[in-house]
Amino acid sequence: MKSRALKRKLSILLFCDSFPPEICSTANLMKDLSYALSNQGHNVTVLTFEPHGRVMSKFNKSEIGNDPKSVEVIRLDAPETHNKGYIQRGINTTLASLKIVRDGFRRLVGRHFDLCLAYSPPVQYALSALKLSRKLGSSPLLLVRDLFPKVAVDLGILNNGLITKYYNMKEANLYDEADHIFAQSESNETYLLSQKGVSADRVSVLYNWIDLKAFDSSDFRDFRSEFGIEDKFVCLYGGTLGPAQGLEIILDSAELLRDEKEILFLIVGNGRSRDKMAEEIHIRKLENVLLHDYVNASEFPSLVKSADVGLMPLSQKNKTALIPGKIVSYMAGSIPIIAALNKGNEDTARIIEESHCGEYVFSGNTQGFSDLIMKYRSMGAKLKEMGKNGRNYVERNFDVETAINKVISVFADLQG
Repeated sequence: MKSRALKRKLSILLFCDSFPPEICSTANLMKDLSYALSNQGHNVTVLTFEPHGRVMSKFNKSEIGNDPKSVEVIRLDAPETHNKGYIQRGINTTLASLKIVRDGFRRLVGRHFDLCLAYSPPVQYALSALKLSRKLGSSPLLLVRDLFPKVAVDLGILNNGLITKYYNMKEANLYDEADHIFAQSESNETYLLSQKGVSADRVSVLYNWIDLKAFDSSDFRDFRSEFGIEDKFVCLYGGTLGPAQGLEIILDSAELLRDEKEILFLIVGNGRSRDKMAEEIHIRKLENVLLHDYVNASEFPSLVKSADVGLMPLSQKNKTALIPGKIVSYMAGSIPIIAALNKGNEDTARIIEESHCGEYVFSGNTQGFSDLIMKYRSMGAKLKEMGKNGRNYVERNFDVETAINKVISVFADLQG
């Protein structure tokens, strides 16, 4: 998409609850977006919280952009929500939401911003950020990367009727507050139109983006040598280890394929399911599984390029339309994908089919998942071709420059 021409560069406020040195998909997405906007000449300010989650082990200024001075990062001190019980997390989230409006306004009052782009979820944070945007006189735009509370209800994490009703109300308020909403996928857009009553002129699709230059860098970390797996067919899972991911199928496949000595399952990440996975690997004596902690965001492209295939399972309960960030990373790194999906994950299935970058089975089909791994191990040059297909698809649809053009174009349309 070609953006509408603007006669001036913009002053842009980005809000997100995580930003480097934290390690998570939100931080990576907003870092890539902020620096790409800055590289186009826009004045970019990021409003976020002090780091509370997983932090880069060797963090320095070079980890968050080519020019650390090009993006201003303002951090608010807020109660921690990571690794808290549901009740305490809810209380802390409410307190942090209040700080976004109160402390954010105090830090930014008197400054001009053309637009504010707020990341959701969490719903309460994004709603507060859009209210702050109104107070500052900027156009509030919303990035919806997950449908909350729907996804939490689907996974069984949220099963209290009153609490669900509360979050549905907050979600409705959030959509009402935005001048425009960027849905993550076509199915998400349809959901907002048909189930949430958002008017068609206020919503459009903006895929997750990725900085492809990071995957083309000559600064390559050789994870195969470091892990001693040079002679293995490496099946990588890199990302959050939690209930939404359906990671059981990886361990079950590893058990089925334990006699295939060439195949190694490399699991890199962290989350609430990590300790349980480590225990399962030990109890089941899965010597073909290597579990490793998160790597720094700047090193993740090297990790992907060290693998032969990327694994992308989803829980059988996860029936929300979504495009997981890891699938885009695998494609950017030119490795084919083996996925386990559900009815409801149509967007991910469509991308795999359209790009010819991999195959999928339905979640729970361990035998089918294992069969695909065996099939891909024997594909030779065809495997490289599938990886290249994925890379070509990402270049056409997920490059960060494409995302910027879409945001600027929508803002220009709003200005008339």
